[in-house]
Amino acid sequence: YGQQEEDAAKLAQENRLLLERATQMGSLLEQMRKDLTAAQSEGDEMKAQVKVMKDRDALAKVLSNFKVDDFRSLMDTNREVAGHIQTLLGALTSPAAPAAPTPSSYL
Repeated sequence: YGQQEEDAAKLAQENRLLLERATQMGSLLEQMRKDLTAAQSEGDEMKAQVKVMKDRDALAKVLSNFKVDDFRSLMDTNREVAGHIQTLLGALTSPAAPAAPTPSSYL
């Protein structure tokens, strides 16, 4: 009977240690879950930042291919064309504009 009491005391001691260890592991597991969630969130933010940076890099590459002189030349040409259009519209809408020749006048 004495041996049984001794064995029961050892088992009770071992159970307390195991329970304490399980509680510690549960707390550690919960902290690890929180850390994992935070890391995943941070990873998502980093992925978004990387995408923005890649988009900016692609835009910078496209913009670096443009030449300012080409834009100036295009702007000057557009102004010239716009001026010719205004002159043409003015001539077409003025009351003293000569009538356009009809096809019968060529015969």
